[in-house]
Amino acid sequence: MNHIYYLADLRETKGNDMSNRQLEENREAKYDRILANHLGITYSEIGELEWAIDANKSRDEHIYSYLLKFSDGSPINITKK
Repeated sequence: MNHIYYLADLRETKGNDMSNRQLEENREAKYDRILANHLGITYSEIGELEWAIDANKSRDEHIYSYLLKFSDGSPINITKK
């Protein structure tokens, strides 16, 4: 079953001395925490899932919503929450 969620825009803070890799890892962690919160699961549980986000677009590329899809290998006890 696919669920549609609004995903917050995550932006970096300017003037940060971190490397690009560190910034990307921090952004991903922040994104994962927001997504876990929207799903009602913990941050560690989101790490156990295999998932992808697809945009639901019109022919002219207008985005209507986003579809969150879990792979078949994701733990069912978490995806059922």
